[in-house]
Amino acid sequence: MNRSAAVARSLTALINDDVEGAVEISSAFHGGAGSLYGAETADLIRFILDHDFTPDPTIKPKILAMLRVAAAAMELWGDVRLEDFVDVSGKWRYKHPPGIFTRLLYTAGVGQHGLQELRRMGAEQVKIRSHLPSGHCPACSRDIDTIFPIEHVPFLPHRDCTCDSPCQCSYAALPTPSSPS
Repeated sequence: MNRSAAVARSLTALINDDVEGAVEISSAFHGGAGSLYGAETADLIRFILDHDFTPDPTIKPKILAMLRVAAAAMELWGDVRLEDFVDVSGKWRYKHPPGIFTRLLYTAGVGQHGLQELRRMGAEQVKIRSHLPSGHCPACSRDIDTIFPIEHVPFLPHRDCTCDSPCQCSYAALPTPSSPS
């Protein structure tokens, strides 16, 4: 099976809420990465599909659902050309173009999944960092290099981010201080 056919089959599986089937298709195409990869990837994809973040609350639920599927496919296939799999023709009157919108959905799901993993591993404090060296908007600048208790860390990507590219902020766990002996 060629890559286009495998991607199309995995998208169909995602649309039908068969996350494990989509992961299996991707894994088989990439040479079979194993069950640990499959379980972790399926868990991450569920976060991408299920989190409640939206870069624009006015977007119609049906459109949002399809963009979430495309965002989930990014985890399986890397950066895919959205136009190859989702019809984004017609008038687009939302805050971000469809490709950026999808990337933000992907980033939010990955970020929230990562934050859950940090909590599970016992992290108590999180620092916000950015992948951009400079040129941050006020929302990002306010939080970059700030340390937060993990239960009070802001949602990423920043909802009010106005950076030229989509929010590039992420979470980094800080070591738990050692108790004095």
